[in-house]
Amino acid sequence: MNAIQKGMFVFVLMLFFGPLYSQVNETEAKAAYMLAEENYGKANYPVALTFLKNAKTKLGGANCKILYLQIQIESELAKTQRNYRDSLWQTIAAFQTSPDIRDFNEDKVLEVVKLKLEMEQKSIEEKDLKEKKVADSVSKEKIFRDFSWTTGWEFGQSLEEAEKKHPDFFRRTSSERSGLFPGLKLISSKDVTNVSVYVNDNKKIVGFRNNIEYPKLISKYQDYASSKDLKMKMVDTYSQLFGFSPVSGYVSPDGLQYTWQKNKKSVIISWMVFRNGNGYYGNEYWYAVDNTIQ
Repeated sequence: MNAIQKGMFVFVLMLFFGPLYSQVNETEAKAAYMLAEENYGKANYPVALTFLKNAKTKLGGANCKILYLQIQIESELAKTQRNYRDSLWQTIAAFQTSPDIRDFNEDKVLEVVKLKLEMEQKSIEEKDLKEKKVADSVSKEKIFRDFSWTTGWEFGQSLEEAEKKHPDFFRRTSSERSGLFPGLKLISSKDVTNVSVYVNDNKKIVGFRNNIEYPKLISKYQDYASSKDLKMKMVDTYSQLFGFSPVSGYVSPDGLQYTWQKNKKSVIISWMVFRNGNGYYGNEYWYAVDNTIQ
């Protein structure tokens, strides 16, 4: 058999077996589609997608019927797995541009269009919510960064500038190395008793401490448990204000202490208590220290 005869023989075989192969593929595609439907009904969504992929391979592409089922499956998966959303968008686009969409069930076409519009609206809402969260986060970060318990004082001012602005405070002072913030000096005034300032080695004011002393004759008439609950509500309030929870904290019969800290900025509430019958006396301290200042 020469080359021409061999070629003619192969051509005849293709003419004879081609429709047979096509019929087999179509039959297997239908079976794969039916299995996809069955698994979709059983909520076996990943398995259903596998059978649909098989059906598309056997057919050499996808029609509206296959794409519609794929949309239903991916829609269910996208409810719990965000990574299926992109695939769902692509499947909807393929469905709407499929050549046989004009002959497909009109109600199902409208169903897909409604799903697309709902997804677009949800994307807009999610984008707005994300932008709002980012804006809120930026705002809360600024609140925390600039936060101080003390009015009339500024972070970062030099000791020389502070002495000019607050002569009453610096008229008589005492200083000590801070134990709570190592490396800083704590300067207290003998004339302004409720404010102290933290100074770094560059003689810059990097923080403040405010305190209230509870005299025995006042606090012994106050309820300890109610006051402790009030302090805990303050902790929740400041957590919401700053946008994050304290990095450390404790409550004990001797009081409580909570610390918010980020990027070397610390804000602390400290309530030191001494029991006095059903009441108490002691001190309440508020700290705000920014160690980023040089």
